[in-house]
Formats: sequence, C-alpha cells, structure tokens
Amino acid sequence: MGRDGRAAVLFAVLLGALLAAGYLLPVVHALYFEAADAAPVNAPEGAPDAGGAHAPARAPVPRLEAPVALLAPTLVAAALTLVLGVGSALTGFPFDVARRVAAVWFGGG
Repeated sequence: MGRDGRAAVLFAVLLGALLAAGYLLPVVHALYFEAADAAPVNAPEGAPDAGGAHAPARAPVPRLEAPVALLAPTLVAAALTLVLGVGSALTGFPFDVARRVAAVWFGGG
C-alpha cells in the first residue's frame, strides 16, 4: 500500500471516530449533565424528585432491560459467535472447508 493509500485509511479511521463521537456525545451529555425531570420509577415512597417535590407513591414495575425484539437478535448473534468460534477448530466447520478449498485452488497443505 502506497503513501496515498495509508493517508486514505487514516482519513477514514479519523472520520469514523469523529462520527461516532458526534453520535454518542449528545447521549453522554443528556445522561450526565442535564437535570432529571422526575423521580425514578423505583424511588422510595415519598422521595423527592429533582425539583424537590415529593413523588406520589407508586408500585415498582417489573420489566426486562430491553424488549424481547431487541434481546433476541443479540442473543442469537452471541450464540453464533460462540458456535463458530469454538467450531472453527473442529473438522467440517467453515474454517476447515475454506482451508481445503484454498489448498485445492492454490496448492500447498
């Protein structure tokens, strides 16, 4: 890769880092630097909210961290990562097949 190719890769990496920072900084700012408008759902009964007013008593609502529609793809991807990672050392898995094809096409062993 020539000098121009390295400069293009460096530019792409820096641009990606700046875009990621621009995407995430508003979230960090909202979480850490803006005042909360209401008491948390699981706040103790009668605990004051950010404005000093006392929140009405309410029962905590049990819920998952995220909806199942968001958890399912994440769990499937994690399971496939484990299966393919562990399976790459076993005979017959994709890495072994790719190695055999490369040996036939390019020679070697």
